[in-house]
Amino acid sequence: MDAYDSEAGYKVKLRIAVCLILIVVGALLVVLTDDIKTGKMLVLQKVGLALMVAGVVSILTEVFLKSRTPPVRPPDYSRRTGIQMLSLVRQGDDRYQAWVTVTERQELFFAGRSVLHRIQYDFDERRLPLLEDILWRKLAEGTRIQILFCNPLWEQVECLADGEGQPREKLLVDLLTSVKIVKILHAKLRETDQRLPGEMDIRLYKELFQYAYHRTLNTESGESKMYIGLYFAKKEGCRSPLFEVYDRKIQEQFKDHFHGVFDRSHRLLFYPRSGVGMRFDEDLYREIQEKDIPEA
Repeated sequence: MDAYDSEAGYKVKLRIAVCLILIVVGALLVVLTDDIKTGKMLVLQKVGLALMVAGVVSILTEVFLKSRTPPVRPPDYSRRTGIQMLSLVRQGDDRYQAWVTVTERQELFFAGRSVLHRIQYDFDERRLPLLEDILWRKLAEGTRIQILFCNPLWEQVECLADGEGQPREKLLVDLLTSVKIVKILHAKLRETDQRLPGEMDIRLYKELFQYAYHRTLNTESGESKMYIGLYFAKKEGCRSPLFEVYDRKIQEQFKDHFHGVFDRSHRLLFYPRSGVGMRFDEDLYREIQEKDIPEA
């Protein structure tokens, strides 16, 4: 029985108690005025009868009618379902950085056009440490991290920029910035003598999808969050609305989609648990550096 049912039961008992009091008071008035047939005291006798009738009718209504009618529950706004828009512009929304302050083990999956450059930009705005330092700390905490962003070598990158109404050079610079962050993180991991218990997999995709994806899961408390951004025509992705997905079935659809894209994408950096067998695709990195991309 939840709090609502307990409160409803209490109110039923209270109403029945009031009805019994009416019956008792009415009966006393009738008994005390039983020998009186005329005068003002006769009014009290009639009042007593009325109280008795009202009490009996109320009890019969409560027991035989209301008990068979399902209660109308007030809407529970804490139990949200489906997808809800949280903000008209997702750029800079504080909810995107909530994972940083968590110290328990997590599962993190971030996907979008360039992802890492945007996270670092938000960190700079809040005077947080460098992204590579925070990711290193997350690995030390035992967190599993998956990151997916667009491959700068994909021939459709310029079309993506045109579709969002942003300069081609800007998107290429953003992608290059994200790749450089991965390179710096790899160097930091290679230089450490610690075997970090976490796991990280960063991949580059070459296919079209219209969502930015942000999923976090605290593996100790079970609390999870899933945020979705949409890529609209002639609007830079980070300036589109922010949505949160509450429905478990819808969450599974997004999870299946992005895990499918992730599995098909090219791995740039992989850090297994404890770091044994860490891999970084130097050839891909060199090819990206040799591409005619403006300097970041």
